[in-house]
Amino acid sequence: VLSQYVSSQNQFSNIKSAFWLQDQFIYSISNKWKSQINAGIRTHYNHLNGEFLINPRLKIELIPTDHPQNLRLWLAGGLYPQVAFYREMRNLDGSFNEDLRAQKSWHLIAGLKKDFLWPSVSSTRFRWISEMYYKFMWDMVSYNLDNVRIRYSGQNDSEAYAIGWDNRIHGEFVP
Repeated sequence: VLSQYVSSQNQFSNIKSAFWLQDQFIYSISNKWKSQINAGIRTHYNHLNGEFLINPRLKIELIPTDHPQNLRLWLAGGLYPQVAFYREMRNLDGSFNEDLRAQKSWHLIAGLKKDFLWPSVSSTRFRWISEMYYKFMWDMVSYNLDNVRIRYSGQNDSEAYAIGWDNRIHGEFVP
């Protein structure tokens, strides 16, 4: 016996269009440093709710020209949307919210990449990538977590932020 349930029938058609343009520029700062700039823009159009998004992105890298460990330092940022999926567009009563906007976030990332040798583990090179980030998010769709069941509100009713530090080591740990 079910204590509660939601029953609905929703039918819709949606076309999502996207376009992006990106270019890379390399400049010599001095005889010891160069910079690499990746700039781009993405556009998204959601035919269901008529939302048109313009999303700029920028990454600036500083690269020493003669560093033995292939060092790179960067600062990156951009606007990133996440168009809603069907479950996020359903209200709690099962009705469908065609006006739901994409969830959006501004990202700011600072990072470094460095190659190194770890002779006690392997004779091949390893790569360490470390990034610190801050993300501010708005037009978020809140949700309720009940054990393993996720119930989305179906509304752009929340804001959020994320702060973190990611570290990755790539290499041949096992021959």
